[in-house]
This record gives sequence, structure tokens and C-alpha cells, in this order.
Amino acid sequence: MSIDYPENRFWEYSLKIYGGEGVSRAFINIQDRHEMDVNLLLLSIWVGGTGRGTLSLPQFSQLIEVSQLWNREIVCKLRAVRDRLKDPFQGFSEPHTEEMRKSVLGLEIECERIEHLALSSVLGDIALGPDQPDSGSLKQVITNISNYFTAKNCVVNGSDLEDLFVILAAAYPLATRHEIREEFLS
Repeated sequence: MSIDYPENRFWEYSLKIYGGEGVSRAFINIQDRHEMDVNLLLLSIWVGGTGRGTLSLPQFSQLIEVSQLWNREIVCKLRAVRDRLKDPFQGFSEPHTEEMRKSVLGLEIECERIEHLALSSVLGDIALGPDQPDSGSLKQVITNISNYFTAKNCVVNGSDLEDLFVILAAAYPLATRHEIREEFLS
């Protein structure tokens, strides 16, 4: 499959963060606990960490509205097929089903990328502006994540804090666990 995607700084940033040690598992833990969209968590980090500011509850409502159906009806269903293909099927060649699982993973990633484009379009000028990492802050990132939790009627719990520390350590390697915890609790 060859799709010509426009440049998207949010996508490139997400790949960098998601690839950090233990980060994907931490995102999935939060996703599974609260039915949250990993892409919206990544967006929270990208907007705050690149100097684009904070996202309000009305902005999150709009972002959730855009992503919810796509995520539930397309991405999650592909993920379910991919997960199901991890188990052997009697009478089916394991190398063939493993190859199919990898193909489904490729489709799932393409769908995530399309969602990144849709979320970026909701942000408009915020997404199009240049990165300003010097004006980005851990505080803005945590405000965004907290606002997303609030928009989903969820409360950050101890397990979430542990997973968020892993995630935020990829974006802010110099931040301490204490700093991150204090920002969430303030």
C-alpha cells in the first residue's frame, strides 16, 4: 500500500515518543483501563511539549468526537483481528497467519496515521505552526493530559501515574518522577 501523506509533525513526534522504552505498553495500559485513545494522549504531549499551548475541554470534546467513531469502528477492530491472529488456527499454516497478522498491523498503523491527520486538521493553525520547544513545558503537557482525562470522566490513579511517568520520561528525559507526580497533584 502506498499512500501519499502530507507532512505531519504530530505524526513524526508521535513515532519518536511511542518508540521509547516501555512507552507503548504504558499507553496501552492507560487505553485499556479507561478506554482512552492513545492518539489523543500523544496529541496532549505534542501540543504542550512543542509550545503549542494547552487544549481546553471544548477542544477535547471536538477531538474526541472526530476520533471516537474511527478509533472504535476501524482501529480497534483491526487491532482485535491482529490480536486474534496471534493464536494458532487449526489447519492453517502458522507462517501464513503470522504474515497476515503483520499485514493487519501495517493497516492499523496506516489508520493511526490517518487519525493523526484528522486530529491535526481539527487543531488548524495550532498544528500548522512551527514547533517552539523552548516555550513548551511539562506543565502544559500535564494540563493537556489532565484535561483529556476530565473530558473522558476519568481520574488519574496511581497506576496511571506510573504509566505516565514512563511516557513522559520519553518526552522529558530530565524530569523526575517526583516532578511529574507533583504536577499532576497540583
